[in-house]
This record gives sequence, C-alpha cells and structure tokens, in this order.
Amino acid sequence: MKYNIELCEKTTLLLLKTIPKDSLYLKEIHKGEAELTMLDFKEISDLDTTFLYTIEQEDLSQLKSKKRQREFFAIRAIRNKKGIPFPISYNPIGGPFFEGTSLNLSISHSHEIAILATAPFNIGVDVEPMTERIIKIKDRFTTSSEIGLFNYNQIKTCTIIWTIKEVLYKLSGLKDVDFLKEMRIINVTKNQATCQFMTEYGQRLVKIKFHEIANFIISFNPLSYYES
Repeated sequence: MKYNIELCEKTTLLLLKTIPKDSLYLKEIHKGEAELTMLDFKEISDLDTTFLYTIEQEDLSQLKSKKRQREFFAIRAIRNKKGIPFPISYNPIGGPFFEGTSLNLSISHSHEIAILATAPFNIGVDVEPMTERIIKIKDRFTTSSEIGLFNYNQIKTCTIIWTIKEVLYKLSGLKDVDFLKEMRIINVTKNQATCQFMTEYGQRLVKIKFHEIANFIISFNPLSYYES
C-alpha cells in the first residue's frame, strides 16, 4: 500500500492553518515513548476537508451521525498533522490500529475534544469532562475503597477512576470486562495510579497517569503493562 505523505500533510495544514500556536485547539499533552496530542475541534468548520485514505473513506461512509463523522475526521486530522503516513483501521472488537506499521495507537473523544495516543507498546487513552452525572453511575465501575485512594472532590475522583478503567478496558484486548471485579486500582501517588487488570493473557499490572485540562480528565499509560 502506498501513502501520499505530501497530500496528507498539505490538506491537514490547510485545515489547521488558522489555529493559534498558543491555543488549546492543538496541544501536545505528553512526549516520550508515549505521545499524546489533543485537538479541540468545536470551532473548526472544515473538518470534512481532512485527508483520508481509501479504507478510511469506506469506514466514514458507514457513519450516519454528524457527531461521529466529526470525531472520525478529528482523529485523522491529528494523525496527518503529526505526519504519520498510515491509515487507521479497526479490529473485530472495535480497537483502532495503524495499517502497515507496528506503531500502536489509542483514540478518545468527548464533547468535541479528540486525543490520539501513540507508542511502541500497547497504549490506552481516555478523556472525559467532569460532570455530576458521573456520581449517579459510580457504583457500576468503582468501590468506596478505590474512591478513598484519592484526595479530590467526588466528581473529580469518580471521573479519574472512570477514565483509568476505560484505559484498562482498551489495554485488555477483551470485548467484555467487569469494571468492578476484573479491574482494580491498587494505589495512587500524586497523578499516577498502579492498577491490576485482566487481559487476554491473564492478570497484568500497569501504571496510569491522569491529568486535568480545562475541566477534562485525561488518563493514559506512559509505559507498557507488565506481569503481576
């Protein structure tokens, strides 16, 4: 498969040319082995000019919702801006992957914020806004002992836990996982949690970092998971 890198970069530069460098529109959140890039696309009207590979155009045609289409374009706009010359496809359980390279990725979007995470190891990322709704559903995904590990208000704490467990779910490689029984936050130090979770290979441990940016919580694993 051939990739038109010049066209990829050109169309995305056109898309993002009006974005101030010091704004939150496009922001590098983390650099290192794991790289996270965030795009706030609320005010970007021409997302549909984003360069897509043929296979991505086919996937886009299956999306009927304008919201889902904009999220689809936003992730690929970040990919193009970073100069990654590979299309994004999906495995049978919906996990994204790059065609034609061993580079791993994870994606997340919420309220017109999109994040693309890449790493040479299995990576997961999640972004969620802090709202009161999280309190109503907390018993579905966490326990009082996990909540007690954090020193924040309940909305922020529960949002952090939810994003951590979404990351664990993405790392698991499994379609069905019990968020209460098969994922545990063991301890928390500053903005990092050590977690144990079930994968297709058995129990594993991983460290998850979490950050607050503009009333959103973003969580990801900066390093690979390891055996218990």
